[in-house]
Amino acid sequence: LLRCMERFPITKDALKTAGEPLLGKIVATLQTHPEETMANRKRAQGLVQRWLRQIIAPENAADSLEGFLAVGEKVGTIPRPLPETEESLAKLEEESAKRLHPAVPVIQAKDYVIQPVSTAQPVIREKLALDTNKGKLNEVLKVMARPNKKAWRPYTVSVAGRQLNVE
Repeated sequence: LLRCMERFPITKDALKTAGEPLLGKIVATLQTHPEETMANRKRAQGLVQRWLRQIIAPENAADSLEGFLAVGEKVGTIPRPLPETEESLAKLEEESAKRLHPAVPVIQAKDYVIQPVSTAQPVIREKLALDTNKGKLNEVLKVMARPNKKAWRPYTVSVAGRQLNVE
């Protein structure tokens, strides 16, 4: 019975006028009935899905044979663009020039103004002559303030990277 129903073109109007008990309800209960075979359940499910598509889908004039013949050839939804001419290209370039286009940001130089302007002036110190005691002492202190060569030597990493060589 289900195979025959698959072959018949049962429309939604025929389903509505089938009377009591409704054919759709009977087939819907067959697709979930525990005593039905899997093949029959799948056939019943396919029928219900096909009928639901007929009911839920909006009416389309091209679905029926009469509607297809009335519509004729299908017309595309996207209109074909006009062929490009020199005038159309010039018009496109003009419209493009009017629009704001993105530009690569360039970092401008900042002109900082320090406010308030400092009134403090550095104290001018006189240079000590090297032939005086203070000048000689100053030079010795500069040399002593320099880091020791051995202590100043940077650390080196071994080639293997397993140890830190301190030289």
